[in-house]
Amino acid sequence: HLYRYADLLELERGIHAERLVGCYTEIMPGRPTIAEHRHPRDSVRKPISAATAAPITKLNAAIITAAEQQTMNYYMNIGTFYDSDLGRRLYQEIGMIEEQHVTQYGALLDPGMTWLENLLLHEYTECYLYWSCVEDETDLHIKKIWEQHFEQECSHLHAAEALLKQYEGKEACQIIPDGTFPELLRFRPPERISAQGAQNHHFEHRCAG
Repeated sequence: HLYRYADLLELERGIHAERLVGCYTEIMPGRPTIAEHRHPRDSVRKPISAATAAPITKLNAAIITAAEQQTMNYYMNIGTFYDSDLGRRLYQEIGMIEEQHVTQYGALLDPGMTWLENLLLHEYTECYLYWSCVEDETDLHIKKIWEQHFEQECSHLHAAEALLKQYEGKEACQIIPDGTFPELLRFRPPERISAQGAQNHHFEHRCAG
């Protein structure tokens, strides 16, 4: 998808996307859309069990679903305002693929969880992400911003905990057993990962030139 948008940017604006990303991310060809579609039975997976799944498993499912949902919403809402028909069609095409991803990853979430249990997990996930940013950030000015957001999400987490106890008579530890975070995320340039993925699929590297 990055490659497709990079091609559109170069075609219509004469801008090389590699210069915008500073070579932190490789831009290379991927599978054509026609090869991405799956049979419906492959798009809906068996869900995890919130009662037995490890905290990191629940976090992974929540994070990837939220990321795909946000991407899909952006493409489908913003794409219609693009100023060329070619661009609008590209946004629509990739937006439909993202919708497929939302279905696949969203199916991993436990459908038996209540709304308030999901609210607690959602806030816990946001706390986990912001604390990962705090711990990994090297710029002290940016670190303070991450800390501020983390504190805000902690207050949301406490509010969700109170609602769960008030209306369902459940403790947060029933959803988040140990009340701590698993191993935090570490943010690194994805260049090597992208290259390995492309090599596995026999794709030709597009020179950053």
